[in-house]
Amino acid sequence: MRVECSFPKNQHHFRSCTPLQTTLNYTRTRFKNSFIWVVILSFLLTTAACNQNVDRNTWTYEQFIQAVEQNSVEKVTITADRTQAISVTKTGETAMVDLPNDPNLMNILDQADVQIAVAPPRGDNVLARTASALLIPSILLGFWIWMLIDCATQEAPEGNTKIAWVIIILFTNFLGALIYFLVRKPQRRKELGR
Repeated sequence: MRVECSFPKNQHHFRSCTPLQTTLNYTRTRFKNSFIWVVILSFLLTTAACNQNVDRNTWTYEQFIQAVEQNSVEKVTITADRTQAISVTKTGETAMVDLPNDPNLMNILDQADVQIAVAPPRGDNVLARTASALLIPSILLGFWIWMLIDCATQEAPEGNTKIAWVIIILFTNFLGALIYFLVRKPQRRKELGR
């Protein structure tokens, strides 16, 4: 069985690959495919997490008290630091309320027969939040740089293909790098063997 093996740039010939070379080529391809799926999944999860609380209304404290007195509020979840509350109306709508230091609030809610819950305290680990916020952009940036370098060093110097792909990757950022990886890189391997 003859399989195309990769050689340095100035050696343009083919020979039979050893089983080890075939296994290494297969492993590299599987790793790159897995990496792409991880990047896509991370992007989708981040987008979903960022858009989780977008539909929530905001009420003033006066609007909140008025809704409680009109018996429109069914449930209130107060944050552990007692500065905010999430109210749920009987129609299922949610609203965020900034709470002042009102000693009568619990009595007002109790008289209106509103369910009261206190949210558990959030762990404010700044380092963990910063690391998680930077992880996905770092992966995307690394992939973009990898594809830019790969394009600049591996494309044939003849013709305009190299210049065109470098410009596409530069101006379309991650999307251009992903298109290059999925479309051009396999085509280049067939044409140039690298």
